[in-house]
Amino acid sequence: MDFAGYAAVGQAFFDGRDIYLDTPVGTNTWPPFFSLAAVPLGLLDRASPYLARIVWIALTWASIFWALDLMARLIYAKRLRLRQDESSLTITSPELLVPFALTLPFIVNNFELLQINMILFSLALWGLYLQPWARSFRWNRSGRSGSNEGTGHCLPPLFAVQKRWRAAFWMAAASLVFFLQPRALSRLGEVWAGVGLWPVALRASWGAGNAHQSVYSMWDRILGYGYLPFTIPGTFMLPLSGARSAKLAWEITCAIAAVLGAIACRGTPQPGSRWAQLEWSIVFVAATILSPLTRKPYLVVLLLPYALLYAAWHSPDLDSRTRRILRNVVFISFALSIPTMHDVIGKSLAVRLEMGSVVTYGSLIMLGGLLWYRSRAPREAL
Repeated sequence: MDFAGYAAVGQAFFDGRDIYLDTPVGTNTWPPFFSLAAVPLGLLDRASPYLARIVWIALTWASIFWALDLMARLIYAKRLRLRQDESSLTITSPELLVPFALTLPFIVNNFELLQINMILFSLALWGLYLQPWARSFRWNRSGRSGSNEGTGHCLPPLFAVQKRWRAAFWMAAASLVFFLQPRALSRLGEVWAGVGLWPVALRASWGAGNAHQSVYSMWDRILGYGYLPFTIPGTFMLPLSGARSAKLAWEITCAIAAVLGAIACRGTPQPGSRWAQLEWSIVFVAATILSPLTRKPYLVVLLLPYALLYAAWHSPDLDSRTRRILRNVVFISFALSIPTMHDVIGKSLAVRLEMGSVVTYGSLIMLGGLLWYRSRAPREAL
């Protein structure tokens, strides 16, 4: 359970202990700044572990409703309310309920492990929602929220390509400040030591077992260990093989994704437009699935892509062929996420399918669909 790790890190920081060396091995794989955010969790857990987990679950549910409200504003210019009318949607509105249901396998996994991913995604989405109107100092919010998820560091380059220099600068600066802040404030002399320890702890958490669904892990299972997809029973913990061929395949995949992204995202859409939202989705999905860290709960970021593709699938402004393709992308991606729900198809089959990287394939299909849809943006919209 990851929440126990959050609490341990917060307690270590509060007590003045080293957040990497004085916590159980393999517990802390988060950047130095996260230790400050974890202090309230650690203190609450110290007072009452049960209360701490109840509060954490409540915060996660609040972040889900917040994300749904933000998507209603972004996509439909409406609010999430208890009763639906011309200016609002409810949780049972298909526009929100369907994307939520499609992302449910990953949301459930996030709850099972009590992870922070849903909260971070909502914060990142809020920062992007503020994009068309916020002043430059507000960019620190999106930078802070995305940096722990693995997506925040990918947004400054996107804004730079779009020539939004001020936004790119403030997000990058905020990420650096929040990365170093706790140690800079409390133990200035240990800042660089902590920065050096984090990558070591981070790399130690990489693996090729069925818990890991990154492109890197996929290639390592195939090329590093020589496992044919779907022929090997699941192995939860499997260290990376260290094979150069797997790393090379991952690097080539990242390069191909970058080239396709540059081609598909030509032009600069208006901030807050549907095409800008598609670019956000592309960054969320690509940064998550191409990161060597990826585990299933990280894919709660698919909530936004599912919402955008559902809206496009039902849009009268698109031709039938485009709507059909986007609908198929949604269904295939969802079908390949089902193995994350072990209680639905059985643990034995689920872990075998996960070992075959079925979740990774579904995410790559979603990424391809988003790139294809973005490439069809009309010239007048850019």
